[in-house]
Amino acid sequence: LDLRTAARGKGGPGVIRLGVASGCFFDEAHPVPSDFGGVLDRLPNAARMDPASLLDAASNGTAVFEIIYIYFDEGQRANRVAWLANRRYTPVVGTGATSADGLDPSTNFLHLKKGPSQVDYVRTAQESIAGLQLDVLFYLDLTMSKFAHLVASGTRLAPAQGVSHGHPTTSGIGPSKMDYYVSWGAAELPTAHEHYTEGELLLLPADSMHQYYVPRVSPDARASMVDMTEFMDAASARREFLAAHSLPGTATLYLCMQKPHKYSPAFDGMLAGVHRADPNAILVLHRVDQDGEHNHARFTDRLVRAGVDLDRVAFLPTQPHSLLMALYSLADVVLDSYHAGGCTTTREAFEVGALVVTLPAQYLGSRWSLAYYSIMGVTDLVAETREEYVDIAVRMATDKAAAEEVRVRIVENRHKLFRREEAVEAWMDVYKTMAAGGVRREGTEENEGEREDNNTTINDEL
Repeated sequence: LDLRTAARGKGGPGVIRLGVASGCFFDEAHPVPSDFGGVLDRLPNAARMDPASLLDAASNGTAVFEIIYIYFDEGQRANRVAWLANRRYTPVVGTGATSADGLDPSTNFLHLKKGPSQVDYVRTAQESIAGLQLDVLFYLDLTMSKFAHLVASGTRLAPAQGVSHGHPTTSGIGPSKMDYYVSWGAAELPTAHEHYTEGELLLLPADSMHQYYVPRVSPDARASMVDMTEFMDAASARREFLAAHSLPGTATLYLCMQKPHKYSPAFDGMLAGVHRADPNAILVLHRVDQDGEHNHARFTDRLVRAGVDLDRVAFLPTQPHSLLMALYSLADVVLDSYHAGGCTTTREAFEVGALVVTLPAQYLGSRWSLAYYSIMGVTDLVAETREEYVDIAVRMATDKAAAEEVRVRIVENRHKLFRREEAVEAWMDVYKTMAAGGVRREGTEENEGEREDNNTTINDEL
């Protein structure tokens, strides 16, 4: 790839003009920006390089980027832009976004605020993005924001367009408008290309980490780096938890603080299996927070039908991050939900030495824990069947020597998940591949015609 011809936008010779779009930039701790932020912060940024360095990078074939963040603001969080604000964004001229003193000129930001008309919002967003003259338009997620999906599905806005695993499922948009889905080889099956409607599945290397993650817990595993609050040691937290819930000291605690919408009916049966296999088992589960008591009652009715003993269940609401870390540390076992499992939560559990039992299913959203265990070289807690999942969980909760042996190996190897520079290199290769594909696409008359055909009106799409 000759970057001098691969980048044809406004970024300049050898510079890939990259638009990074999401509806989740409102919160510094949100899983989507926190997942991708480590790599994005470390990409070679043209705005931080002098002209001589830019020319040297271009002549050596080194990817250099001009990054513009695109925020689909639907107004749910009072127009907060915490993730971008903490990166000291500079608004793109003409977007109506506001600036502040001392902002870093190396970061541009397109703030697309929701207006009274859905049609006008989508049309304005499309026109604004197209006006950026991007080489690559990359959506971190497309099923977390209704407006992002409407914008993306309406028309092509850049020569190369892709989406990734901010929400680990296909966008449902076909290859005429979405060229790539980017995933991680360690978390995908060999047949994963069948799971995506996008034009091509690009896989980050399976033998290394796919993101540059920064720990969310202090090195001594005693404080949250998210809410900057210390939490109790495991023994003290366990004593306090048992007392607060009037539980005996012999209780074995099986924790699953994934949101209940991740619990499939199959997982209900697995929870019931834990109760049957361990008479001392106490399930600590996330309460249904949304829509009040009615939905929580429906959830508990479902658990009862599966055979769960509600007298041995403790339901907890959403917890502050520091308290959640304390829960991970006091639990005998952390249960990964099924069919949709943990990602950020699994890494956090490892940071406090928790044992996470997982059963990977077919699709990406269930396979993050497996992938992390594969990188660490510790696969003892990865089940192949629902029955084995229950067996592993109960054995880890009741056999303290076996549990400690696995815990030691997790603690010794969890560093392999964090601060991995190879992830930055891998993403640079992905963006170069996408930019080159955009150049090829623009150079063919066939795709010029396809693009014209796909420029349907907003009214048609809505």
